[in-house]
Amino acid sequence: MPEHMPRQTFNSNKKRMSRIHFIFIAAITVFLYFEIMTQVWFVKLLGGYLVKVWVPPLLLFIYVLIKKLVRNENLLEISFLNVMLVSYALFGLTSMFLKEETFHLAIKYYLIMIAPVWFYAVMINQFRNNRDIELMIKVLLVCCFISSLYVYFLGAKYSSVASGETIEEVKTSAGNILVLNKGALFGSKEAEVQKVTTAGYEQGKYCGMLAPVILFGLLFFLRARRKSKYLFLAMSGFMLIQVVLTISRAGIASTFIGIVFLTALIYIHEKSERTKIILLSTSALILITIILASRYEMNLILVRFAEILSNLGIKQVNHFLDILGFSSMIKGSSYLDPHLYSIGRSLEAFYAQPLFGNGYTFATFEINEHNRYFFILVSSGLLTFIPYFFFLGGLTLFIRKAVRQLKHFKLPGINYSYLFYACAVMFLVKLLNEGMETMYYWIWFALAMAWIRNSRRDLHTSGELIRK
Repeated sequence: MPEHMPRQTFNSNKKRMSRIHFIFIAAITVFLYFEIMTQVWFVKLLGGYLVKVWVPPLLLFIYVLIKKLVRNENLLEISFLNVMLVSYALFGLTSMFLKEETFHLAIKYYLIMIAPVWFYAVMINQFRNNRDIELMIKVLLVCCFISSLYVYFLGAKYSSVASGETIEEVKTSAGNILVLNKGALFGSKEAEVQKVTTAGYEQGKYCGMLAPVILFGLLFFLRARRKSKYLFLAMSGFMLIQVVLTISRAGIASTFIGIVFLTALIYIHEKSERTKIILLSTSALILITIILASRYEMNLILVRFAEILSNLGIKQVNHFLDILGFSSMIKGSSYLDPHLYSIGRSLEAFYAQPLFGNGYTFATFEINEHNRYFFILVSSGLLTFIPYFFFLGGLTLFIRKAVRQLKHFKLPGINYSYLFYACAVMFLVKLLNEGMETMYYWIWFALAMAWIRNSRRDLHTSGELIRK
């Protein structure tokens, strides 16, 4: 479509979910997004019974399949992304059967691996109206804010508890002990700081859960005309501070990359918002600097990133760090970041078994790889990694294309393609420190695909075709 072409309008014409239907889907989504089945308080509530993470996605996926069969609908739309997902599922299953010691372990770990893909398919099928998608995002925002408040009060309540000490525990029906520990301690002998205590998540995962709704709050503030945008912005600001205080390098870096990418997109494509973006960005930067400059965490965050540079072993870099005064706070020169160490071991394991990997058990318990890309290479091999990687890359490019197309049309609400594009880029970075498969980013992938499909459908049915 030519750049000078005026924006067109269209309206959503797909019926929304009923209230009961939406509440049910939203409840399952929140349950999986926050992995509530793994939380100590929830397991205690169930008397120790541990809900399998793959059960809700599998049941809903079967329901969707049966519904499509009854209605004589196509079970799977042929597209590049879907082909990649099917290939990922098939090669992953093959790897499990070839590399796991028992049939039970192969099925167990495959169900964990593939459950997010099932729920991704379910969500795309269920969210047929973009107003439902916007409401779902708002539900996630509120729930993330409540979760961050819970984390804040946990940190305050157990501030005197020693690092690594168990706060709560429960014995599950499987016979193992599920514990909630105090977060790790970082710093030097002269000054130490406690990570924000989480509700049982690894710090990076906690950041990953909060980051997308932080971006949503920012977008909503910039593009919405409702008074609720100030409330959403305040909630996002509180959660952003929580992300910084986790001292998670991958979490902080990916979140700020997402924020910069989102504001850049809006600045480029929405000229009317440029002044607001500049003022908001400047104010936010000053505020965060003032808050953190008065606390030891700011210096420690810089040291945590400096550790990565120190591990490169470049003399000039180490000299520069020494001039800045970081060397005294970085663990000795012989210290090697455990994440970098695991990557080295992962590469060795991958070279030994390149096609189908070494198995899920090996990658989890022998190497404990925290990089999602390397985890798949080690556990399932190149044949599984290639479709997974091409799905992520294809999804990002698909959303980018939607951004370029939909900017020419005046949508009835907010253009969320900016949000989904920024999230996709952010997750590409975040997966560098997200070893185990998890639900939250697959939920955002599904919302992105459903929103773009709905927008294009409404354009076509309104007679306003998108020109390639």
